[in-house]
Amino acid sequence: MTPDVPVARAVEAMVKRKVSAVMVVDRRRPRRLVGIFTERDYLLRSATVRGLGRVPVGKVMSPAPEALRPGDGVAYALNKMAVGRFRHVPVVDAFGTPAGMLTTRDLIDFLVELCPEEILNLPSEPDLAHHPEREGA
Repeated sequence: MTPDVPVARAVEAMVKRKVSAVMVVDRRRPRRLVGIFTERDYLLRSATVRGLGRVPVGKVMSPAPEALRPGDGVAYALNKMAVGRFRHVPVVDAFGTPAGMLTTRDLIDFLVELCPEEILNLPSEPDLAHHPEREGA
């Protein structure tokens, strides 16, 4: 999306593509990342911004988002998401042009792929009721 796109159009695109964030890029060449607009941005601003659907996405986006490079490792991505409390992190090339988006879902899928037997073969109901008591005081 570009910063001048109305929020309603950005949300419509998110719903259509079944995603919860869009990257906002500069119109000029190269298409440099200038912001990110997420479902959380929409929810937080919907209570305070009248006529939000008509407002340009550039007015309510999160500007200058943290980003990853295509060669960044998983640990670096996890660190960035945990420390910044992000659920979406854009991936950009050396020129700041969007190359993709990393989501928490992507990281969960990676972890499941890393150790599928341990995760996918768990019993459906964990035994949470049993807590052994310590002896003595």
